Amino acid sequence: MQQVKASGPRAAALKYDILTALLSLSLSNKSVDGRLAQRLALLITARFSWRTETFSVGTREIARLWSVTERTAKRDLALMRARQWIGVHRSPARGRVTEYRIDLAVVLDATRQSWPAVGPDFVA
Repeated sequence: MQQVKASGPRAAALKYDILTALLSLSLSNKSVDGRLAQRLALLITARFSWRTETFSVGTREIARLWSVTERTAKRDLALMRARQWIGVHRSPARGRVTEYRIDLAVVLDATRQSWPAVGPDFVA
């Protein structure tokens, strides 16, 4: 799998493509992957740094953003880590929250099944 960078000449288009792919998966797949895709899209929109490809948000804030309990937020973050969509970039330290990195190539690969619904231009 090739590395996907959200910077450079096609960065703007790539950002929309990633969000489109995640939201398309979330609407076409009513299982766990669809729910996780929707939640990851919200994290990307609200708290993601495209420059560093990371987000640093506490579980309490994520739970509030997703309108779920902290336990559910922890469980869904663990599911995203198990699917390798996200990984811990920097562990929490005194007074700091975990910093997560999103593996954009893995996310795009996981959403590939829903691309035809967007259209042939998106698949290409």
